[in-house]
Amino acid sequence: MLVRYLALFAAAVAALAACQKASPPAPDERWPVPPVTALPAPKVPLPQAASPAQAAAKAAEPVAPCEVELAGQLTETAPAGQVLAVYVARGDCLAADAHTLARVVAAEDGKFFTEVFVPCGWQLSLCAAREARDFANPAPKATQHYGKLPRDLAAVGEGEIEFKDLNWPLAQGPDKVFAAPRPVDSAK
Repeated sequence: MLVRYLALFAAAVAALAACQKASPPAPDERWPVPPVTALPAPKVPLPQAASPAQAAAKAAEPVAPCEVELAGQLTETAPAGQVLAVYVARGDCLAADAHTLARVVAAEDGKFFTEVFVPCGWQLSLCAAREARDFANPAPKATQHYGKLPRDLAAVGEGEIEFKDLNWPLAQGPDKVFAAPRPVDSAK
């Protein structure tokens, strides 16, 4: 049975090999070749100046968020019974009405890391304070020992924006209670 199929297959192959395909007919009056012409250039509208309403709508569009990573080591460590808390704020973190975005407790050796997601273009500041250790109530506590990073940090760029090796000293000052963190949506 297999031999019979092989014989039929060989005959089919031989028949196909004997067939010659006819070449397509040469163009003549019956089948004229159309002339090749260039397509007209597309009409592209020229940009127009935005109307005041369009400009206002664009200004109201939400700004893309930036992921800002902050890491460093404070120049001192916390004494027994206290912690070093690092505050990230929009604008001046020492201001009475500061918009605090994050609060993180530094490790015992003063190292810290945190990240915030804010609209690109915001200016951020960092403060640190020695506070009483109270894990039952992690809210900010009154302190007289705090400090501010001497420069502001701009949340500008794409992807992850990293600020590393941040450090600054703390000093004695008048009583201060830092604002508790609140969401970005509640910004003024």
